[in-house]
Amino acid sequence: MRFSLRRLPAALLALIPLLLPGPAGAQPPPRLPHLAFVYPAGAEQGTIAEIRIGGQNLQGASAVCVSGSGIRAVVTDYYSPPSAKEQFDLPKKLRDAVADLTRKGVKVPSPQGQILASPIIVDVAQLMGISTAKLRGYLEWIEAGRNPKHQPNGQLQEWIAVHVSVDPGAAVGDRELRVASSLGLSNPIRFQIGRYSEMLQSAQADGSPADVASLPVVLNGQILPGEAHRYSFTGRKGMRFVAAISAESLMPYLADAVPGWFQPRISLFGPDGREIASADHFQFRVDPILHCDLPADGKYIIEVRDTLYRGREDFVYRLTMGELPVVTSVFPLGGRSTGVTTVQTRGWNLEQAEKPLEGGTLGAGVHTIELGGIDSEDYRFQIDGLPECDERPSEAAQRRSQAISLPVAVNGCIRKPGEVDAYRFNAKAGQNIVAEVMARRLGSQLDSTLSLTDSTGKEIAFNDDFEDKAYGLLTHQADSRITATVPKTGTYVVRIRDAASRGGDEYGYRLRVGPPMPDFDLRIVPSSITLRAGTTSLVTVSAIRRDGFDGEIDLKLSDSPDGFLLRGARILPGRDSVAATLTAPAAKLAAPAPIRIEGRAVIGGHELVHAVVPAEDMMQAFAYRHIVPAQELVVDTLPRGTATPMPAVDDASPLRLVSGGVTTLRLTGFRGASAAQIQIAITDAPAGISIKSVTPDDQGIVVAIRADTAKIKPGSKGAIILSAFRDTMAPSKPGSTTLVKHRLPMGLLPAVPFDAVGQ
Repeated sequence: MRFSLRRLPAALLALIPLLLPGPAGAQPPPRLPHLAFVYPAGAEQGTIAEIRIGGQNLQGASAVCVSGSGIRAVVTDYYSPPSAKEQFDLPKKLRDAVADLTRKGVKVPSPQGQILASPIIVDVAQLMGISTAKLRGYLEWIEAGRNPKHQPNGQLQEWIAVHVSVDPGAAVGDRELRVASSLGLSNPIRFQIGRYSEMLQSAQADGSPADVASLPVVLNGQILPGEAHRYSFTGRKGMRFVAAISAESLMPYLADAVPGWFQPRISLFGPDGREIASADHFQFRVDPILHCDLPADGKYIIEVRDTLYRGREDFVYRLTMGELPVVTSVFPLGGRSTGVTTVQTRGWNLEQAEKPLEGGTLGAGVHTIELGGIDSEDYRFQIDGLPECDERPSEAAQRRSQAISLPVAVNGCIRKPGEVDAYRFNAKAGQNIVAEVMARRLGSQLDSTLSLTDSTGKEIAFNDDFEDKAYGLLTHQADSRITATVPKTGTYVVRIRDAASRGGDEYGYRLRVGPPMPDFDLRIVPSSITLRAGTTSLVTVSAIRRDGFDGEIDLKLSDSPDGFLLRGARILPGRDSVAATLTAPAAKLAAPAPIRIEGRAVIGGHELVHAVVPAEDMMQAFAYRHIVPAQELVVDTLPRGTATPMPAVDDASPLRLVSGGVTTLRLTGFRGASAAQIQIAITDAPAGISIKSVTPDDQGIVVAIRADTAKIKPGSKGAIILSAFRDTMAPSKPGSTTLVKHRLPMGLLPAVPFDAVGQ
């Protein structure tokens, strides 16, 4: 998925702005906890695991939130790099502890680094008067300092120890971990639940491979600079061996950090020491899958390393190996929302080659489905309501076009190198036609091109790569899309091929041809929100509009904790985003909780409802952005503290804003002298709207809002977001007796929707 890093256009950066949860709409505090890696990055069903979550600003972490059910996680310890005093004190404490154990006849591993892999580390830590986590981190810090290739990174040097319990019935697959602390809620990080036994990579004193007792197994490792991890196992002749690694899929984005992305390479060595097979990718994916028939009975060695021998604490992997199932191709890539679609699979060690999928059960959209492969494989399947037909390979082989009736979804495959599939249809003059390929977005190898010609062969439209902003993680947007208006009534032909003239069973596609199908997707960034109880924050929801849809989208909270309020949440016609407000309940939440937002729009007389998808917006190399969908939108509230109560809007209905005049808005909650101290301003004021005056009275605060006739026409809609502040006198600088006026922000008010009317 990352053969070439392509800079996302400025339009995408404007389309998916950051959510701003801080007071008065300010950017989130820089000291929010940030997670960079988790090691090991998964656990087996029905087991207990001790994991480490690394990052920064983790001190005071009180809880770990896990998406889904069946998993409990408890923070047990915290580690940060040793301070200057600890660097002076700990070496002597370590020497004294080792000497004490030696006098008692206890054999202590030497050199000190070997204590890390020994149970004696618990006794040593007790004698030193520090936690085991602190001693482990200290010894690792010493070992890292001895490696000239190691480059310490402040984003990775703190970590917390976490005790994880996984129920036997916990669902297999990816989960999300977040850390909650007194500072707020962290970003999410992926954690996998598997069905096979797990093993941690451990360095052998003599440098020999770590022995794997039995297969299948999941090997968990962490690659540091220059390292290559080696494991030995017993194989038998004819064994259909599979080794699949999860690395990039655990962390599909990285912040700016040297030395960049982890690109793993797997090598398999036979009993005679010769390399049998290697892999550094699988199809277009970065994470490799190696599969081969073992040639003889005996001991085999498998090696994992970075392709460039780089390493860092967040170069974490999970290597699953054994005689395991792997799906290499799927057909078809989609089906109808009514009826059952039989999906055919090809690959290694598969128990069944077909699986029925009920479209009505899945519902319209793109779904992740289970097809019997290994846990780390990800298959996507598209469900829609279009009539379907399958490509007829015999006609493609004879280079004949296949007749289709519009609208239609064609299930096809470029089975041979150089193959061109052609489909002909009848259209009337002036008819709008959309032809769109879903292939790479569904996991296919196909890098498609599309062309539309008339019956004489004259080309009307052509497309190679179409950028779908809903799939920001695909750095190579390889699917094609054409929109065209046919010039005259007649027969037209759409042709699809692979851009590099490749082909095979894994080059499937789903081709939609027909009139436009207006629709939309919704995104919110980031996927973790922190705000104080009873306060209000800005949230920005962005729309990805499809096939010319330009209508209004109303946003509402759904299936969320009681007491939350979403105001000003409608994306107006012609707009791609809205800045709304989210207000937390007055009482602090007992624990971070997921919230859900949905968008509704009427298209062609029918109401469409889509969930707002949470996502993380990550930058790499100061230029490249990756918009990565998350499983949940999670909110955490901090105690309100001693902050001054905020004024409140006394009416939740839309404000009737007079175009070319002045409209008054009453804020309640303050009277008399306290109201006189409060000032009101508009945050990100819509063009043409301004505050004329702010006047306290016996009932509260009256805000007079002016609307410019030239910019706010009758019928206009939107929302006004107000912020409150107080002016106070304070010293101009520490120790000074000179008092100057300072503006003290109080926070945001819930957004005030408005409908403009004439005078």
